[in-house]
Formats: sequence, C-alpha cells, structure tokens
Amino acid sequence: MDVYYINHLNERIALDSDNIIIQYQELYDYSWDCETTSDRISGFYRDSVTIPVAVTVTADTDEEYFSILEEFYAIISKDIISVVPGRLYIGSQYLECYISGDLKRDAFMGVPIQVKNLTIVTDRPMWIIENPYAFHSYGVSSSNNKRYPGKYPCRYANGMSNTYIQNPHFTDANFSLVIYGPVTNPMVSIGGQNYLVNIVLEAGERLEIDSRTETVAKIMANGEAVNAFHNRAKGTTFFKRIPPGRQAVTWTGKFDWDLTIYEERSEPKWNG
Repeated sequence: MDVYYINHLNERIALDSDNIIIQYQELYDYSWDCETTSDRISGFYRDSVTIPVAVTVTADTDEEYFSILEEFYAIISKDIISVVPGRLYIGSQYLECYISGDLKRDAFMGVPIQVKNLTIVTDRPMWIIENPYAFHSYGVSSSNNKRYPGKYPCRYANGMSNTYIQNPHFTDANFSLVIYGPVTNPMVSIGGQNYLVNIVLEAGERLEIDSRTETVAKIMANGEAVNAFHNRAKGTTFFKRIPPGRQAVTWTGKFDWDLTIYEERSEPKWNG
C-alpha cells in the first residue's frame, strides 16, 4: 500500500518505506454525529476529527536516522505554521489534514528507532478520489491557455456537442469546473443542469467554478482572482452536485474546459 503525506509546499514523506512504517488501520475508522428533533434522529454531520496513527522510524546509521527525523518534523511543521493543510494519501485517494501531534516512544534507547504516535486532525473528514476529464474545442486551440498538465483524458467536440461523463460514486458528487478563454458567456450542461456564467474571458484567462466552496472566480492572465459569483445564471441551483452514473454533457464545442468530479468517502476505498 502506497501511503504518504504531502505538505502544502508539495514536500513528501513516504510512510510505507524501509525507514518509515505506518500502522494505518485507524485511518479506516469513522463515525458520524447525529442531530435530533423532538427526540428523533433528523440528520447526521461530522465536524473536525482527530485520528491517532502510529509510525515507526528506523535507520541503519545514526546520521540517516537523525536526518529522517529532522526532515519529518520540518515537513509537517510548515503546515502548522502556515495554517494550510497537507494531504495524507492512501494510493490515489487523500485526506486534507494536519499532523498536529507527535508523542514519542522508544526514542531514547540509544538505538536508531522511534515510534511516533501521531495526531492527525482535519475539519474535512472525507477521503477524496479525483475523477478528472478534459474537453477540447475541435480544431481550435490557444497557446495562452493555462491547463493543468498531464492529468486529464481528452474529449473532443465539433459544434454543439453531446458526449458524457461518468460519476463513479454511489451518490451525488461535488465538482470543480474550469473554463478557458477566449469565450463569451460560456455554458456547460451536465446531466441536464446548466452552468452558465455571463462573463467575457480573453485568451489566457479562465473561469473556476467549485461546488464545494460555492465560488465562481475569474482568473486573469496575471493570476489575479476576481469574484464572479454574481455573474452566474440566476434562478437555478447553480452548484448542484453531479448525480451518480453516466451523465450527458453538452456545450458549444468552441472553448476548452476541465471537469473534476470529487468522490468523497468516510473511509478510504479498499481498492484505492
């Protein structure tokens, strides 16, 4: 199992290696709190969650051992200092979190071995699998578009296009939608839901829609973000999640756009 932690600066700790070994079974545990109305359960929710995880650090030499410990401390501390979460990965799925505590055992025995009882905290207690798609205009391209490199399969369009995406989750899923200029008043329809924003995007600009934060932002060519929330189409559930299964996709085919479907789970996927 490939288990690792990446801080917000993209610095990585391998947690399933020759020198660092994690006992990760606790990561599969979860619980929900319930809301009650008139002494009956009316809903469930999850707030911040604390997860205890044990990690053993060892090495062949003292020099290597101390180097691993110092690097480990530096990587997790940068997130705490900046108050920006990192990501704990099991395979391709991740939990946005902090490593906020490190209670040590067997650390002062004169041998290069240490058991770290780590405290993992998160205010988004969901394991996330990203399912990305890329849609390209047919016969039209812009060298100024800033794409997310190397992640997305391709879908092509010519004119008013009808194609599809697949939400592999068993329930409605959050998503992020990125539309690239040049385009005026772009609209994408997914599963019969129209995502229309009345805005002009020049070449090198993009529009970012995120259902998790319910935000719409125009990213200028210089990287400046401009709030475009009030440019969205009114009178619809604009941030409606994508239903499970195969969903029809329609757009003019005259602009490029990316879609990421977020499969969110209380426990990691067993074959993830």
